[in-house]
Amino acid sequence: MKRFIFIITAAVLLASCGARETEFKQPPQAGTKQPAQTIQIAEINPENPLVLELGGGSDSDYLADPSFDTDEFLENFDSVGSVSASSAVRSFCESETTYYFSFLGDKLYYYDKATGVSGPLCSKPECVHAEGDKNCDAAISYCAGLSYYGGKLWWLDNEFQNGQNHYFIYCADPDGRNRQKVRETGLEEYGFNKNGVVPTVVFHRGFMYAAFATAEMSDATLCFTVTVTQTPLSKRGETVEILSKTLENVAAAEIKIIPWRNKLIIPAEIYTDRDDGELGLKLIEGIYEYDTKTAEMSLLSTVESNEAFICYGVSPTGELLAGRDNHRIYRFGESGEELIYEPEGGVGGISNSRLIFNDK
Repeated sequence: MKRFIFIITAAVLLASCGARETEFKQPPQAGTKQPAQTIQIAEINPENPLVLELGGGSDSDYLADPSFDTDEFLENFDSVGSVSASSAVRSFCESETTYYFSFLGDKLYYYDKATGVSGPLCSKPECVHAEGDKNCDAAISYCAGLSYYGGKLWWLDNEFQNGQNHYFIYCADPDGRNRQKVRETGLEEYGFNKNGVVPTVVFHRGFMYAAFATAEMSDATLCFTVTVTQTPLSKRGETVEILSKTLENVAAAEIKIIPWRNKLIIPAEIYTDRDDGELGLKLIEGIYEYDTKTAEMSLLSTVESNEAFICYGVSPTGELLAGRDNHRIYRFGESGEELIYEPEGGVGGISNSRLIFNDK
């Protein structure tokens, strides 16, 4: 029998982080922990075609590396999700020894699990981590999708060029050293972050995926377009759009990505409008599944619900689960949504949470 779910919140963790801010010491040095897998980003097979256009090819032509052709959990290369963004926390991830996070500011921070010490993720003893100092190892601008991936930290950041933001993938050692601007993504061409809506960004099996919603007026009607893009972490291949759908007559829209092995679960959600101008019910427009081996997108469900889902997870067998703020957890399948857990007494209060399985 599978062990059940942990629900964690960012607020509790970061409250403890802030309490030890003044005890800053050098962050953990790179190389103290060896990745469990032998695959390294720089060793991605250069002969792999990385064909990112739909159609044709063998079943594994679309993988970033043949080593990813497995349904086993790859500890250093499978995204396990991140804590939902809150009013203060933009990105969060963890390694075996350290939590990493960023606020709505200009620095990366770390929290050492063993010592409880936290501070800016900078390895330079003489650095004072001044605001706006781009020479500080901890300096960032935007920082979305912060991930511990392949033994390094990865994130998406922006630079203001020629009158608009351009988005780049960065990586660095776990102690902040050896930062690299890996590649430009071109996400600005797809309207990424255009309306200030917090996107979902994940690093998973050789690619960065971004999911976001943009709003535009069409014939005096507010429309939302939900988009998912795929960018290879190598410089070979370009960003492509793997899902784009325009939704009319809705008050707002959101889209998320939940990676699981060689597929992505993608819930798209909409809000109805109310006469008083406030957002109405939150409904599931559709739950999509993208096969990263075959580059095929399918629609799993169009379940509608009169209660909001606030966090998602994928079970060890690949089923999408969703939690509501009344602590009820639902499973989605061919027959729609099924209630699989309800706490005694109906205790509620999940906030800024994620669902995690302790057996991966």
